Amino acid sequence: MKFFHLLLNSSSHGKVFHSVLDELPVTMEEFVPGEFQRYMNNNGTCYATLTEDHQEVYAKAECLVHFSYTFSEKKIMLVDLQSSMFKLYDPEIATSEFTSDTDKSYFCARNLSHVSIDTFFKEHEYNKYCELMGLKD
Repeated sequence: MKFFHLLLNSSSHGKVFHSVLDELPVTMEEFVPGEFQRYMNNNGTCYATLTEDHQEVYAKAECLVHFSYTFSEKKIMLVDLQSSMFKLYDPEIATSEFTSDTDKSYFCARNLSHVSIDTFFKEHEYNKYCELMGLKD
């Protein structure tokens, strides 16, 4: 997947720690300062922000989701985008196919597959960044 190679090599991320609690796997992220702003849920629901300073980031976040789907040849979509201090955190992945040939689900239980993809495109407002990226409306 060229897209994830490109994304991982061009982004930074905080530390994520893995452990076990009551015999169940858990993860914990580093503390993130600032106030969180949610742009999209993992089911593809878009949250237009009310504050003017977040409108630009919101439009770019929606474009990133649209781009991820187009660039991956409609196989993968980044969802569940939120930010603090204009850095994105904690994304999830929705896939066009929920399971592999071996019936293993892609990207765990939070992959809502077509639910996320369909909801996003029902709510997505094509914007100037989508146009700049050459994405189709």
